[in-house]
Amino acid sequence: MNQSGKTNLQVETRLISAYGVSDPGQQRSHNEDAIFINDQGKFLLLADGMGGQRNGAQASSIVIASVARQLRPEIIDIQLEDITESGGVPPEVSGLCSVVENAVSQANHILYQTNCRENKSKYEFMGTTLAGVYVASCGYIIAFHIGDSRIYRLRGGQLTKITKDHSLYQEWFDHGQIGKQPKKNILTQAIGFNKYVQLDTYCSKYLKNDLYLLCSDGLTNMLTDRRIEKILNRRFNVGDCADILLEEANDAGGLDNISVVLCQIKAMG
Repeated sequence: MNQSGKTNLQVETRLISAYGVSDPGQQRSHNEDAIFINDQGKFLLLADGMGGQRNGAQASSIVIASVARQLRPEIIDIQLEDITESGGVPPEVSGLCSVVENAVSQANHILYQTNCRENKSKYEFMGTTLAGVYVASCGYIIAFHIGDSRIYRLRGGQLTKITKDHSLYQEWFDHGQIGKQPKKNILTQAIGFNKYVQLDTYCSKYLKNDLYLLCSDGLTNMLTDRRIEKILNRRFNVGDCADILLEEANDAGGLDNISVVLCQIKAMG
């Protein structure tokens, strides 16, 4: 996890090669982002905290730690007992989706209660986005998110955005761009601000050489999707790709904290 300064994480397993980097950027002295890669390569998490320096960093750290605890393999094994097939996907996948939703719900509860306990007004609440990918052994990935931290997949040279931002700008765009354009950083969903949150989840089969990117808006506000796709197609290893994305985002201005987590599938489950 990361609370200030620059952080690098790396995990290699039989199934995946993963690398994460988080940096304050060029304009901010403090990093409110947090990243996490499970040491067994099972899941990857990224959070972009809100609330101003210490509070934002605390929010992202609390949520990452809480979700990571709930997704530990021993916890997963217990919760997947007696799961039956649902919707044409393997039982493990439907069970994991439920486990992920519960983990995020619990993290939101912890952060919301922390805010309430400190007797802050709602305008002073700390909160965070969250993006995550769980790599199931049955050959599926479960991607999930709240807020405007994004998840992309590079397959066959083509970059696809898996997530849709929970923001007023996205709603304005989806509804025909009618009226005044809102700022991109006004979120409609985030962890910690309300008693309940609605998690978006996505599951699909992964293929060998698929590359999954989790990133904060500190990257996507600096680089276009087309530029990100071009960098990822250079066929460098995940560490080099992540570092190049970070470097170019900083060169473009680095207006916000920048976090990147890359996960390449090395073999089928």
